[in-house]
Amino acid sequence: MTRLTLALAAAFLAVVPTVAAAHAQRGAQRVVVHIECFRGPWREIIWDRPEVGFTDDLVALGYSFAEAEAIGYRVCRDPEGRDDPQHMADVVRDILRTQPPR
Repeated sequence: MTRLTLALAAAFLAVVPTVAAAHAQRGAQRVVVHIECFRGPWREIIWDRPEVGFTDDLVALGYSFAEAEAIGYRVCRDPEGRDDPQHMADVVRDILRTQPPR
């Protein structure tokens, strides 16, 4: 039983890099980032900051926590995005395109 498990694990590990390489060659993949910002009770940008889910989605894409948090603050504190979710989405798309995770 142990030999079978090891053989299956070895076979799986041999296939994973091939599948990953084939997937990477297909081009852009669909990515979902939930843009969630805490706004606070004021109209002014005072406490605005990214929620945990937003930061976690960016970290899952490959950004470091510091990079993800910086992107989140950039998006959530942008005055033009205050009441414009489409602007916030456009900013995130632009950042993902121009500064992809390393």
